[in-house]
Amino acid sequence: MQKLLPLLLFLLALGYLGINFVGLPPLLVLENIVLAATYAALGIALILRRSKTTLGITALVASFNAGRVSRSIWSPTTGVGGLAAEHAPLLLYLIIVAVLAVYSLLREK
Repeated sequence: MQKLLPLLLFLLALGYLGINFVGLPPLLVLENIVLAATYAALGIALILRRSKTTLGITALVASFNAGRVSRSIWSPTTGVGGLAAEHAPLLLYLIIVAVLAVYSLLREK
């Protein structure tokens, strides 16, 4: 279980880097690169020195990002977004990462 969360974070970072090759706007590419670096750094931190702080930051970042992604799926002003189907798996993945981080945080001594 301790290796699962870093693995998920590294896969998430790779996904954020890989999606940039579909021709996204420059600011979205920059945002994706920053998110990829953040998730990779958190994965490295969890491997090198697992701590409550790192787990808490991971839970907060994944939860915040899930909230941002959810706006691509549903918005109170526009309803279902045009890219809802494409963002739904990412939302589920981010929720899983956040829940695993919180679960690990609660189990940490």
